[in-house]
Amino acid sequence: MDTNTNDDYDLYVNVIEYYQNMMDVVISSESEDLLINLIHMPKLSLHRALKIQGNALGIHDLSYRQITKMPMIIGKQIHDMNAELYQSVESLVNSHWQAMTHKNGKVSLTELNSLLAQDVIEKIDEYNFLHKIKRDILAVPSGSFWNNHWLFQWFSNRVVFIEEDAIELDFLRQHLSNIKTGLLLEFQVQFMDFYSRMKDDAFDQIMNDDFY
Repeated sequence: MDTNTNDDYDLYVNVIEYYQNMMDVVISSESEDLLINLIHMPKLSLHRALKIQGNALGIHDLSYRQITKMPMIIGKQIHDMNAELYQSVESLVNSHWQAMTHKNGKVSLTELNSLLAQDVIEKIDEYNFLHKIKRDILAVPSGSFWNNHWLFQWFSNRVVFIEEDAIELDFLRQHLSNIKTGLLLEFQVQFMDFYSRMKDDAFDQIMNDDFY
């Protein structure tokens, strides 16, 4: 990362840290809410919810083994997506920073904020979260013994009440929606606070009216 002054570099580092922290808070909070709900659901209700979720993913013949593996698969993909989003921040900031510096000789934090908001939503879509979970579920051997076991047949046909407040029927799609909504809100609401903090710090000399 090439910068003209030490102050430019300090601002660059602060921008990266701000967006990494902001994204980490939103994504971690949403992820923890989902995983805690799954962990604390009664086992029979959980299995029923996972079977419904499997249907929403287009898997209509889930085996008992696949259902029992689903929480681990979901947790792994949540972790991997979160890590990829977090790690993408520096490269995204650097790319736009270089482009704006080359074009205008300076960086507009407002423009940068808008571009990063678009980039992050695109990154979430590009990760293909739902497809990867479906792929991993289908990769689990079905286990014909359990499919024919009377307990699994009883469980599959049993109607179990699931509180709607606890978890959505298509909770994985809702999870993605919650993350996107939360991030977009933070990009709008928190940016002004961040900009104000920058003006109050030692960066006043490079934060002129054209910067905003």
